[in-house]
Amino acid sequence: SDTGQVVGPIKTGEGYSLFVVLGTRSTREASVDFATLEENVRTRLLEERRAMAFDRGIASLAREQKLVINYDKLGAIKVNDIQMFTRRLIGFGGSMTAAPLLMRQWNWIKRYQEPGQVMP
Repeated sequence: SDTGQVVGPIKTGEGYSLFVVLGTRSTREASVDFATLEENVRTRLLEERRAMAFDRGIASLAREQKLVINYDKLGAIKVNDIQMFTRRLIGFGGSMTAAPLLMRQWNWIKRYQEPGQVMP
């Protein structure tokens, strides 16, 4: 927007806001050196490798324990779309937001469903 224009309403966490543009500036594109790019790729590949090893481990444990997944019963479970929000009481009358930390851990099922490989 041009300088002096009123922009909005824009939805924020607290509600809606109107802004007056005080000025603009152009930014030049940030250039990334090769070492930084290489480190980012290395980190991402390492994370993927760890996730694959984790999934293989859970799938092998599921096979050892002869896990059975009842997909028809799993599909019949009713799930609410309501987000959960709770408060946790801490000492001296204080409270804090208590939200459950749930990691997505279902990628191992693909490995579990694969047929086992027999070494000749």
